[in-house]
Amino acid sequence: MDNTRRAFGLLLAAGTVLLSGCGGGTGNGTSATTAAGPVAPPATIEAVALPGYVHGYTLTRVGWYAYDAGHTTAPLIANVQTSLDERGAVAGYYTIEACADCAYSEATKGTPTYSAADDYCIGRDGRMPCPSQDTAMNAAGTTAGSELMGYPAYDPYSAVPSYHAYAGATDLGTLGGSSSYATGINAAGQAVGYSDLPGNKDAQAFVSSQGIMTVLAVPGSVQSRASAINGRGQIAGYATPTGSALTHGFFYSNGTFVDLGEGEANALNASGQVAGSNNAGAFLSAADGGALQSLGAGSAIGVNAAGQVVINGAGPFVWDGTAQVDLNAIVAPGDPLAGQVTLTEVIAINDSGQILVKGHDRTGWQLQFLMSPPPISDQIVFLLRTVGQAGSASNLPALLRQAQDDNAAGDQSGTCRALAAVESAIATDTGLELPAVAARRLAVEVHVMMSMDACTY
Repeated sequence: MDNTRRAFGLLLAAGTVLLSGCGGGTGNGTSATTAAGPVAPPATIEAVALPGYVHGYTLTRVGWYAYDAGHTTAPLIANVQTSLDERGAVAGYYTIEACADCAYSEATKGTPTYSAADDYCIGRDGRMPCPSQDTAMNAAGTTAGSELMGYPAYDPYSAVPSYHAYAGATDLGTLGGSSSYATGINAAGQAVGYSDLPGNKDAQAFVSSQGIMTVLAVPGSVQSRASAINGRGQIAGYATPTGSALTHGFFYSNGTFVDLGEGEANALNASGQVAGSNNAGAFLSAADGGALQSLGAGSAIGVNAAGQVVINGAGPFVWDGTAQVDLNAIVAPGDPLAGQVTLTEVIAINDSGQILVKGHDRTGWQLQFLMSPPPISDQIVFLLRTVGQAGSASNLPALLRQAQDDNAAGDQSGTCRALAAVESAIATDTGLELPAVAARRLAVEVHVMMSMDACTY
């Protein structure tokens, strides 16, 4: 296949009950297509934390998968989180025991309540037919997802369900078919996902602005799905080329599609780096859908502004800029849940370095946790220890001490300036006697600290 103009495709994977029933159409083929660069050699997976890597992540339980009177309140039997915003808030759905057909309800920042009088679930964004499920959330806390339409007329035993994508409290409708599903939303409220076209044959990716849904026509594809959208309106997703059953990841920006090769593009950060998976395992692109770097085995499902990537494989991992690190190995030893739970599957990561992850306790009870990195003050101490052993001619210790002083004084802008100087010095300081791989890891950690302090990059 010609690498300079590839077709695209979608192999729609089976998901939850709300992500079933995809439908159809074709693209118009008017957009230009370029090719991504070659895949870099695979990286080495490290099953334990790297030497010197920050071991101070703390765990907060945010979800569960089974009713237990000692852990939750009737009639809820599950509280499942599917997305994470930049402040550490989570969204997803509740399962409601008291309503056989009303299986899922909105679970955002306010606790939803069930009204038996009119068979509706009441969530943060107001009255919505249930079941509904949040699948994405932006920095302002606005959620996007899918809701069942026509309830209570829907008969689960004889009728075909119809779902509509929503963004906030706005029903986005469909592209003419029966159902649509939202998968991402940016700070401006633009949502992406996929929708049936008339005839319900092949689903197509969509993007919505101000509540208006339009098709994102991927050249040469019969099916497509948008996975994520960033603040610049860039989009990542995957599609199926005409005559093929294999998916191709894509990156879209300003009318141009970049073919990422066979596989799936699952996530996108502010600079246009795309994370996903192909036959070589997890990958991360350069900015604006550039050349792919192989991150080793597994599937990358999230990437933040610092370039940290969360990966599911033999376990839940985070790519720290140099290697995959087992999330179980970086929980703070003093955390009350350390040694009490096993983390099994990563769900999302935000720009502050927080990670939403699934796990279980010693009895096998399925839980979800929010992993939070150590405070900036602790991370600066760690970096000072590291660079203090990395060459006496380096200027980094002085820059880090300035960041430490500004942070202790509560000077946010000063801390940001000092951290930016540290980041620049890591790349240029000739007195820093560290291997390149260690320097890259330090740069990622400084980037995370800047995100935690809301610095402008």
